[in-house]
Amino acid sequence: MATDGSRNQSSVKSKTTSAAAGLGSMSAHHTSSITTATATRRYHEKTVENLMDLGDLELIKDTFWEEGCGYNDRLSVDREQFAMVLSIVLKKGSQSQYADLFDKIDSTRDGCVDWDMIANYLLLEFYGKDDRKRSTQIPKWQTTRFLQTPHHDVIQRVLFSKNLNRYIALSREGTIGMWDTRHCRLQRTIKITSDFVKPKDLWATDMAILKNVNKMAVGFNSKEIAIYDLSSKLDFNCQYRVTNLPACPLCLDYWYNETRPNEAVLSFGDTQGNVHSMFFILATIALFEKPNTVTAGSSEAEEQTVSVKLEDLIRGKDKNVTVGSHAEHKDWVRQVLYSPTLECIISSCTKDAGAMVLAWQGRKKGKLKTTSFSIFEGINAFDYDDKMNIIATAGVNKNVCLWNPYVISKSVGVLRGHMTSILQVQFNKPKGHLLSISKDNVVRVWDIQQQICLQRLAGMFPKKPDDMQVCLYFHEEQRRMFATFNYQLTLTQMLPDSEFRVNSHDKPIQCAIYNRTFNQIITADQSGEVSFWMLDTGQKAKKFNNCHGKADITNLALGQSETTLYTASTDGTVKAWNLNGGCFMVMKAEEGNPAELLQVLTLKRSVLAVGWRKTICAFETVAETKTELLPYPWKGGEEHNEDILCAAFSGPITLATGGYDGEIVVWNVNSEHATKHLTKRMKPKAKDSNGKSRGQSRMSIVSLDGRRNSSPDDTNDFAYAITNMLFLETRKYDKSMANLVTCGGNGWVRFWNTNAKSLDGEWIAHPDVTSIIMAVDDLNHNLITADVDGYIKVWNISEYCITDNQELAKEAPPLVIGWWAHSDTITSILTFVRNHRHLVITCGMDQTCQVWGIEGSHIGTFGQEDLWRIEPYVPPPTPPDAIEEESEDDDVEGVKEGYDNEYVIPDNQVYIPGYKHNTWEKTKLGMEYAVIRVDKRERQQPGYIKDMPYLHWEETGQPPGGPYASVDVHPLEEPVAPEKPGFVTNPYQYFRKPEDDWKYGEPKTGPIVPFDERNLFPRYILEREAKMREKHKEELRELSSAMEKKGSTYKGSSSRSLMTSRRIGRVSQTRLNSSSSSATGTGTTLTRKLSSQVGAN
Repeated sequence: MATDGSRNQSSVKSKTTSAAAGLGSMSAHHTSSITTATATRRYHEKTVENLMDLGDLELIKDTFWEEGCGYNDRLSVDREQFAMVLSIVLKKGSQSQYADLFDKIDSTRDGCVDWDMIANYLLLEFYGKDDRKRSTQIPKWQTTRFLQTPHHDVIQRVLFSKNLNRYIALSREGTIGMWDTRHCRLQRTIKITSDFVKPKDLWATDMAILKNVNKMAVGFNSKEIAIYDLSSKLDFNCQYRVTNLPACPLCLDYWYNETRPNEAVLSFGDTQGNVHSMFFILATIALFEKPNTVTAGSSEAEEQTVSVKLEDLIRGKDKNVTVGSHAEHKDWVRQVLYSPTLECIISSCTKDAGAMVLAWQGRKKGKLKTTSFSIFEGINAFDYDDKMNIIATAGVNKNVCLWNPYVISKSVGVLRGHMTSILQVQFNKPKGHLLSISKDNVVRVWDIQQQICLQRLAGMFPKKPDDMQVCLYFHEEQRRMFATFNYQLTLTQMLPDSEFRVNSHDKPIQCAIYNRTFNQIITADQSGEVSFWMLDTGQKAKKFNNCHGKADITNLALGQSETTLYTASTDGTVKAWNLNGGCFMVMKAEEGNPAELLQVLTLKRSVLAVGWRKTICAFETVAETKTELLPYPWKGGEEHNEDILCAAFSGPITLATGGYDGEIVVWNVNSEHATKHLTKRMKPKAKDSNGKSRGQSRMSIVSLDGRRNSSPDDTNDFAYAITNMLFLETRKYDKSMANLVTCGGNGWVRFWNTNAKSLDGEWIAHPDVTSIIMAVDDLNHNLITADVDGYIKVWNISEYCITDNQELAKEAPPLVIGWWAHSDTITSILTFVRNHRHLVITCGMDQTCQVWGIEGSHIGTFGQEDLWRIEPYVPPPTPPDAIEEESEDDDVEGVKEGYDNEYVIPDNQVYIPGYKHNTWEKTKLGMEYAVIRVDKRERQQPGYIKDMPYLHWEETGQPPGGPYASVDVHPLEEPVAPEKPGFVTNPYQYFRKPEDDWKYGEPKTGPIVPFDERNLFPRYILEREAKMREKHKEELRELSSAMEKKGSTYKGSSSRSLMTSRRIGRVSQTRLNSSSSSATGTGTTLTRKLSSQVGAN
């Protein structure tokens, strides 16, 4: 048993080494429900397991490894002992935390735990964390978009030039395109020409970037390699040309030594199976020696192209270069790569024998030593990871094989899953993943350690014709995957690592809304999922799935009481939900046909929807008993010339709508007619040859990447579109102020005065973007704008356009702050005050909904594991040098209006703890202050106090000895009986006497209150009395009819019968009174008198 126990301890120690290092990481998805008590406790503390490290585990093991009565004769403790022992050993948590940990470990409720149980629980906990972390490592991608390309033929290669900070693509026709790294826009186009080949016969095969000398090598079908200079922004000069190659070069590769840049290797393979490598020793000075015919340093030497023959280089005529080659391949060489780790050249072809060859320099000059790998059906491409020392091959036989470069007999792993031949593979080294693309345009992401497929990307690329050629390039730094399909170039952006980011939804979030009544944030994504989040904690309260089937949700709205949720969708319907998830009404905008509803407004008796046509769609919601509603005709009809994109309402009767052409129409909700048209920034109507106005399709305006067209001015059509509009409620009673704000095309923000029908101010809030959205606080002091890049700006508009000025204000209001909030387009933004904290809620296409302070501080992301609490903002202390810099330069802008290629965080968002300035050491005042600080007694932090009786004196019975020990507390005095008030001792001084309230006959003052017997007797007694009266009337009718028939001879008997019936009536009435008194209980004297009086009447 002792041997098994020691083996268990070593197993725990070895298995928890890697897991304990990541205990503090945050889970990417919050899947378990949390009780209110647990959520409240997690405001201030984490679970004690997350606070442990490997040293803590060793301390716990040593403590419980003592002799005892537990498993393996080791120490076993109960709940109280466990909490006490860990509080002494670890000193990292409270006893309540250790007690909670005991409850988790003691799953069988035995009341005791030992080291074996602790180790088993921690192993399961760590394995669970590892599994969750591994599951969140699946990469997530943005939507694939097509880039603008100048190519008209097959793209051969895509590379990144660090010197130029550009992506470069080469096509077969000899065209070079360059794209910037920020927005991936086409920046430059170069057409390569050759003196030996006509332009129509020119065929570029491959290229390589010479990073250390800022040049580019290009292979041609004319059996030559040309090296061009990339330093010049105007010319693209060819500096070197290697000619007389034995065959056409198909693939190129370049490597240089970063520590010694003069050492470099240029390798290439040709159509005859030859592999050649040029080893440079003076690369930064001159790749090849220049001919003696031209004087060195002259202008001719700089402009002249140096031509060298490969055979001369092999013979050693150039002292700067040595050449090595081999011919081990039996087919075209598909790829070459020089590995500095292996110090060899790796090459591949599509034949079984010699499918992959490793070659290195030997003693014999010009000849490379080789070793070959035989792979069935050959390989199309490969990649090498120097950290894992693995070569991945893209097999023609549909398999990805992993090879140890020192073992040629068998691969170390085979990745199966592709259905067609694999064209290219590339490692994502930071994450340990491998990307592969096959002939059917399917990309797979593999985990190299586990050798499993993590992700399959299909349907995101264009359909493949039979002759399509595909090229794949993954840029690790920017996490961008470029894929070429003949002359088309696509870009797919990988989102930030899921291990460090939290997703609020599984799909991009479309919209959000704030419910003030329940203090909840409601979000909706593209899949139709609606989630409810508690604002104060970040906890998910509930969610609705598949609200509109497969259609996307486009907008959310709340009813006037905020107990009804309205969802709009692309299927043309608006659904009304109760907050329990029940849909009780469906409004069909187009009678069941699809329609893109962009916004929904809820009024007192109606719901308005806009977005897909030029008129307002209105539903009357007074009759809520109906389950389906159709729109009623809007009386105002069609006032817009283009589709309505947004609307805003200002009580009690003002409605404004904004169109795609920039026109604003103000409506009266009661009459449903237009009252004003604001056309100051309306798009001019285009006219055809007949002079008639004609529209333009919106699909031709916005580019594929979601940005505006790259035109030199701002006159494109989308510049006029209004995507969002808001009323400034605090200004609606002052007719001299601008009371309407609109934003939209090309980042413009405009202030309008609807009373004067004037445009008072405008400025570009976000340059170089297609459109923006905005929100304004309740006091109308701050305007918050957000763009498609995920950037937020806060503007102070409290003094903007508040005077009746005839001139248009073109200057922007003061910019308070700006920060990056999302990695993708921001789709919704909210702002309000909660717990004396001004909050900003943002949702984006990156599947997150985040909570910010208006000062730019991040509070949390909905869906994260740790909950938060909304508290007033306390700014961090400012370093002394920052205060001096602000006083010296007050005119410096806080945030730049335009964005550079690399974003710089504003200074007011950066705080370095412990930062000190050294200027004081060189001044007299500073030295004196330093002497005083040295002489002063050092202030020390209090140590750990083991015994704190003032925290638990109620349990131990010890007297309190904490911070309140000196407080003198006396016992409470005996209570004194209070004196009775006057209205109790002398009620007749405050109230009338009973005999004055009611006497026989008329009252002294005031009229008699009419008596209503319906409020006095129960219902069943009144019904019984009514039946008796009806029965009595029937008997009287029968007697009267009998008297008429028998005549006057029976008058005496009839009179006696009548008297008898009256007597019966009085008896029945007496019984009725007795039954009512028995049913109602003993009543007062007044009640009996009234009932007898009613009976007599």
